[in-house]
Amino acid sequence: MYYAYEQLKKERQNLSEANLCHTEKLDKLFFRLANFSRPQSVVMSIAQNYMTQHYVKAGCNKSEIYGYDNLEDLGSTLSSLATVGILFLSSDIDALSAFEIALSKLQDGSIVIVEGIRHNRQGWKQLLNNKNATLTFDLYEIGIILMRQDFNKQHYIVNF
Repeated sequence: MYYAYEQLKKERQNLSEANLCHTEKLDKLFFRLANFSRPQSVVMSIAQNYMTQHYVKAGCNKSEIYGYDNLEDLGSTLSSLATVGILFLSSDIDALSAFEIALSKLQDGSIVIVEGIRHNRQGWKQLLNNKNATLTFDLYEIGIILMRQDFNKQHYIVNF
């Protein structure tokens, strides 16, 4: 068990289900991804609730979390950053357009988390065809893209 899970679980229990954006299982995954990649900057939708942000921050304390409301706001948020370590693309924006806007800020080792791929299979498939999306994981509800230049292009479907 990771070092922060117990404290995060206690905080999670104090919130009502209506105030939680993701399941505990997904938030733990986001914690582990932040812990693995140690990003300096994380960009996520403002709709991402406090708990998800808290899991990401607990995964890497040095991360700065930046929020956006819509596609235009994402562009202005990204323009103020040198690079993005983890980018969350919410299901209420066009993921392909957002990915293309963010591409110049994503570096080798960046992680893109795409929400709502079950409802937008066509958009997810378009992202998979992007040459920069080298290592991809389909977890049914979310998709994960690892930007790794040293890997051959590979796609995995994971029963998560």
